[in-house]
Amino acid sequence: SVVIRPGVPGDLGGTLILSGGAQIIMAGDDILEVELDARPSVPGGTDRLFCNHTVTLGGATLDISLAAGFVPTLGDEYEVLRTTIGAGTPIVGTFTHNFDVPSGVTFSVSYSPQVVRLTVTGTICDSIDFNQDGLFPDTADIDDFLSVFSGGPCSTSACSDIDFNNDGLFPDTADIDSLLSVFSGGACL
Repeated sequence: SVVIRPGVPGDLGGTLILSGGAQIIMAGDDILEVELDARPSVPGGTDRLFCNHTVTLGGATLDISLAAGFVPTLGDEYEVLRTTIGAGTPIVGTFTHNFDVPSGVTFSVSYSPQVVRLTVTGTICDSIDFNQDGLFPDTADIDDFLSVFSGGPCSTSACSDIDFNNDGLFPDTADIDSLLSVFSGGACL
């Protein structure tokens, strides 16, 4: 079996470019490991594979993980494989998928003739310890969240961002609803 790692775990993305005349033929026991390190808007912020020839996936495994502490945003799209030279270099077949990600983070995988793309279809909320003081759940987290949400200060120097539900929309009341739900033992909304 062959394992292809475009980046090094823990780095800020890696792009592997395979060139040459031979096509790539993957089989069921081969693996493409991709670590998502950053939002798609960060150039080179995630692992990806570029090829200038036909790629046959053959049921190989697409293994997706997240860098430590990184949570993608709902709707984010990542190109993990692209054939780069003209219409004559297609992607043939599909991957099997292994998502080594926290519970609640979900993806859809789409295939076009030249791109394999991940789209974030579900995400998780930030830590309930919003002010990162090590005490949670406590009302200081809610007080700090509401202060920062309304443009005020945080009582500590390490408050999280106000996009609590990681949907890419902030400030919005859905973040408050999610914070209160998680605080009371419920789900991320």
